[in-house]
Formats: sequence, C-alpha cells, structure tokens
Amino acid sequence: MDFSKASKADLELMRTVPEVDVKHWFAEILGEPQVPKDWGGEQYDLWTRHVSVQGEPVRAAFAFKGPARFRQMQIADLGINGDQILRLAESPADLLVVQHCHSISSRVEHMLKTIATSPSHVRRYMLIDGFCNCRDSEALQLPNYHLQNVT
Repeated sequence: MDFSKASKADLELMRTVPEVDVKHWFAEILGEPQVPKDWGGEQYDLWTRHVSVQGEPVRAAFAFKGPARFRQMQIADLGINGDQILRLAESPADLLVVQHCHSISSRVEHMLKTIATSPSHVRRYMLIDGFCNCRDSEALQLPNYHLQNVT
C-alpha cells in the first residue's frame, strides 16, 4: 500500500474514532475473538497469535493510543510513567506493534526499535500512525464513521 498520499485533512478524520473502536477493528481483521478491556497499567491492549510474517505464525502484542491526545505521539504519552513500550516488551511477543491516531515521533520509534532489537530478545516491531489508518480506512471498513474523503 502507498500511505504517502494521506493528508492532514485525512488525518483529522481520526480525531473522531475512539481507541476502543480501533482495537476492535484490528481484532476483527486478525480474527482475534478476545479483546481485553482497558485498564491502567496493562501489559498490552491486544494479544494475538493470528499474525504471520512471511508465512510463519508469530505472537503479536499491540499498544493502541486514541484521540484523547490528538497530536504527535511522544514518549510521555505512553502511560503515566512513559513505560507502555517497556510493558509491551515484557510480553513473549515476537512482534511489538504501536498504533496511534496521529503521527509518531522519532523518539518513540527509536525507543521501540532499541527495545525490539535488544540482543537478549530480538524481535520484529511495527508502528502504525494515523496516516496509515486513514489510507487503509476503506479496507478496514470502519463502521459508523463518514470517511468518504479518504481515497
């Protein structure tokens, strides 16, 4: 997919999509029947074994950040102590995924990469920002939201 065509106007559409809806959409796409409720300090927002990379099954842990802070994600936005990526990494996941409704700072990307590529436990990682969400909104078939402007 070419995500480079999403605009700031497209991104604005993500302001109206609650985090819980995004989490449920990802779970539905992945075929994950169990979606845990949010609570402060959780290790991950979504856990699944329904992901494969190059045909190989992997365990994936997701952290979702919704529009409560509709701005570029900073490390301080990752939990009260800025430790949500660390908690995510404490899982046995083979793939660490951070999703946010807006852009994601390079510091967050660096933190995730540093943790995911630690020699003691190397694994894959993925960032999904609001621009990616906008470009893929048609494929996600987002219910109850008017995203006709997204092409």
